[in-house]
Amino acid sequence: MSRYFVYLILFFLVGCGKTDSDNEPNSSEPADRPILVNSVDSANPLLIRNLDAIKKSGVLRVVTPRWDEYQFLPRQKTPANYYRAMVAEFAERNGLDIRWIYVDQFSQLTSTVLRGRADVIVANMTVTDARAKLLGFTVPVDHAQELLVVKASADLKDVHDLALGSIVVPKNSSFKQSLDDIAKPGWSLVEKEFSASPQALVDDVISGKYTATVVDSNVGEWLLTGLPVKSLGALGKAKDIAWAVHLQAQDLLHELNQFIHLYQIENTKASHLGDWPEIVKRRTLTMITRNSSDSYFMWRGELMGYEYDLVKRFAEDHKLYLDVVVADKEDMIDLLLAGEGDLVASSQAKLESRRARGVEFTETYNVVDEVLVGRKGLGIEGADQLSGHTVMVEAGSSYLKRLNTLKEEGADFKIVFPEDYVVDDETDIMGLVADGVVDFTVVDDHLAARELLDQPGLVAYFSVAAEVGHGWVVRKENTQLLAKLNAYIKSHFRGLYFNVTWQKYFDTERGIYLGRDPMLDVGQLSPYDVHIKEVALQHDFDWRMIVAQMYQESRFNPKARSHVGALGVMQVLPRTARDYGVENLYDPEVNIRVGVEYLGWVRQRFPKYIEPAERTLFALAGYNAGYGHVLDARRLAAQKGWDRNRWFGHVEKAMLLLSERKYARNARFGYVRGKEPVEYVRQIHRRYLGYVAMEP
Repeated sequence: MSRYFVYLILFFLVGCGKTDSDNEPNSSEPADRPILVNSVDSANPLLIRNLDAIKKSGVLRVVTPRWDEYQFLPRQKTPANYYRAMVAEFAERNGLDIRWIYVDQFSQLTSTVLRGRADVIVANMTVTDARAKLLGFTVPVDHAQELLVVKASADLKDVHDLALGSIVVPKNSSFKQSLDDIAKPGWSLVEKEFSASPQALVDDVISGKYTATVVDSNVGEWLLTGLPVKSLGALGKAKDIAWAVHLQAQDLLHELNQFIHLYQIENTKASHLGDWPEIVKRRTLTMITRNSSDSYFMWRGELMGYEYDLVKRFAEDHKLYLDVVVADKEDMIDLLLAGEGDLVASSQAKLESRRARGVEFTETYNVVDEVLVGRKGLGIEGADQLSGHTVMVEAGSSYLKRLNTLKEEGADFKIVFPEDYVVDDETDIMGLVADGVVDFTVVDDHLAARELLDQPGLVAYFSVAAEVGHGWVVRKENTQLLAKLNAYIKSHFRGLYFNVTWQKYFDTERGIYLGRDPMLDVGQLSPYDVHIKEVALQHDFDWRMIVAQMYQESRFNPKARSHVGALGVMQVLPRTARDYGVENLYDPEVNIRVGVEYLGWVRQRFPKYIEPAERTLFALAGYNAGYGHVLDARRLAAQKGWDRNRWFGHVEKAMLLLSERKYARNARFGYVRGKEPVEYVRQIHRRYLGYVAMEP
């Protein structure tokens, strides 16, 4: 047995540590005798609180599935987004803060309320007779049909064609009764307890593990998009979706019902053609953008992006909820003019040709140079030397206008477009330049500076346009919205907030330091070895791997703060800390405990049939980039014919591809800078092997 293999075995002595969620009762079990109270009793954690008690406490406890937080990159308004906006509005109108309580299994929603640990369930929960015996349901917040879903390649046309096969549904869901009502001989119904999103069951169908599953139609609108599945139709009539409270909390139920009626009346307009007064009335601003590294993406479960952050701050300043519509192939201005959103925010150069379409630009919020990028060694110093070369840009981009101007001025080169080279998919232009398929492209300088870190064979040659102003886009008639946005930009442009946000995304190089660990010279791996050993043991991790990860995250600096707000030795995000009920992330012991618990939680979300060694690698990648991006990479690996259950040489290759728009566009979690998790896992793994050799 090789020494390397021994190291791997040592590295991956891991298991599935038991969590609090494993001890949760089935929703049909009796509660731990919580009490109904009319006033605040902070000494008793199990309270069925009426509305007066909730208002006196100032906090509404809302329980929701944890996977609603991490399941996908929102590309449009989804049920989870809609419900969150609603309950946030309810809380604000009643002067309440929200304390979110997350559960990993859908069945735990009911038990959490019955035990008095939460006041209201906010989830995509179907009203059933069995549930109504345990909970008080509000008036419907939505309606949905239950859709039977199979692989797209299945030779089936409707529900009645499914004569044989296994159907998997979530345990304790409403789907079982619907299937029982139309059951056929030969059907095999599997109820599966799951801690992932409904996507996990759809993936089981795609992989062939089961023949079919069931999803609610309002969830299926976004869940099934781009996946190789199809619906065989509905199992029955549409059913009510509602929120729920304890049966004894009748005054809370009454107040929620009154609010839901009013909210739905105020938000009946589907179109976003109205000006500022309509936006304020519906309390929601809708931004149209691209899923890209500069505008809008997901990282560690957090929605991020330069454009997203700036617009979100504007929305928050005006007490508005922000929705995002992602344009994949669609023209963003077309979507704006059709009323799909209120503004376009996606690095739009202020061109007169765009204004002529019936839109107007805000004040300039960003200024860039547009630079020519090509392979190293071509010796190009100006446009007059481009003779015989090809330059690829997207049709309709601001770059095309400038290139045409250069040609009019006498430069002799050929402009080409991605569709000239790819028939059935969009091409990654930078990749074509790097591969020598075309000679050059044009990129904004701030994006080029970052992208060239991942493309060492490319270089920026010269500016084809200097000091190009970017603006957000609104419909020409929406003058009040334009005035509000302009006032916001004028207040912040080149100010502290805009500068800090710019640096967060464009001025930070997140390289990997390969120097020697200073602690090795004093006979220990880190300043926190004793505490790490204790916590790692509790969660079945090799403590030396945790040290290797901590070094990668912070170099053991308890005051470390990343450009995106992660804190402490394990670089824990504040939202993650809130999930675990802690605040002081600069305390190393607290930070280590939360970081390791979170790493264990990520590991548990991967199927147990994956080898423990690989689950740990997947968990590390998920800790760095987010669990969802690893799911996307595993799916893409399977599509490419690689092993979706192995990281090195397989899933890591797919992760790198998710940096390209043609792959990110069809990924549930969208764009990710794949090089970062790939390097992160490799560096931790190498450092860990070194620790094992020194500290067996």
